[in-house]
Amino acid sequence: ITASHNPAEYNGFKVSLEKAVPVGKDSGLEEIKKIALDQKESINVIANKTGTVAQKDILKDYVSFLTKDRKLNKNLKLVVDAGNGMAGLVLPKIFEKLDIKNYEPLYFNLDGNFPNHEANPLKEETLTELKRKVLENKADLGIAFDGDGDRAGFVTNNGEAVRGDYIIALIAGLLLKENANGKIIYDVRSSRSVKEFIEKKGGIPLRGKVGHSFMKERLRKEGILFGGELSMHYYFQEFFNCDSGELAMIKVLELLSESGKNLAELILPLQKYFQSGELNYEVGDKEAKIKEIEGKFSDGKIDYLDGLTVEYLDWWFNLRASGTEPFLRLNIEANTKELLEKKQKLLTEIIK
Repeated sequence: ITASHNPAEYNGFKVSLEKAVPVGKDSGLEEIKKIALDQKESINVIANKTGTVAQKDILKDYVSFLTKDRKLNKNLKLVVDAGNGMAGLVLPKIFEKLDIKNYEPLYFNLDGNFPNHEANPLKEETLTELKRKVLENKADLGIAFDGDGDRAGFVTNNGEAVRGDYIIALIAGLLLKENANGKIIYDVRSSRSVKEFIEKKGGIPLRGKVGHSFMKERLRKEGILFGGELSMHYYFQEFFNCDSGELAMIKVLELLSESGKNLAELILPLQKYFQSGELNYEVGDKEAKIKEIEGKFSDGKIDYLDGLTVEYLDWWFNLRASGTEPFLRLNIEANTKELLEKKQKLLTEIIK
């Protein structure tokens, strides 16, 4: 039962079949919605057989599964922000099992009103306290979780928030050491440096659509080792092709322990290009606007994997229509800061 990254006034369900196969918009959710909204039909549905209710506490098994055979530097100094979400229940048990004592907990008490800040590490403003504490404590790493604990954001020892796609690349590099030629998937908004890093580490890079049901489906169907999204979801073959913020945290801790480097040093090779971040524009007719922009940039390399992506040698952009809001979402990357600013100004003028 979760509304994922949405604020406190929302709630909802993520629906799965056996073996954690997600039920998404195109795989049954629309039919469920139709039944739920059709009062006559839903009132008259009576099961042929009476069901049973069972209770089982799986937390101990879950923690054992995540922490088995981990080689970590137990002296790493951490600051961890659970954002009053579900990670606050699980993390103390994970740290106890890993014998990690040197961490400062922020907002581990469960509170669905999220009184301190929205539990969304993608929003820079939610990381203010975490960054301050990392610098104050001279910590090795800061970690922030979203409300349901399936996403994790990271802050370097310098108090700098790390892009989700850089974490995809780093975890991929770690996993590829024992899985040569493994397939790694990342969403269309990710930096070119992610693809380059995966290739350098001997992996096979694949671009994918934004969204957990798309990611999980491709991991399962194509035997993909690992995947991730800019939104800080990280999907693991070893975790039933699902995402886990806690497992992503453990992998980053393994990487720091094994390399002897800090996170600021590890992301340095990935910081080659300049990004706009995701920009949102309210637009009446989203599809017409995308068509217009496609016409204006027809000299670039175009694909429609997810929205419109146009690539040039020294810059690229992706423009997607939000499925839930009246927004167009724009991501731009360029080889120089000046070029990024120029193209962002140009695209903003056309969209507006």
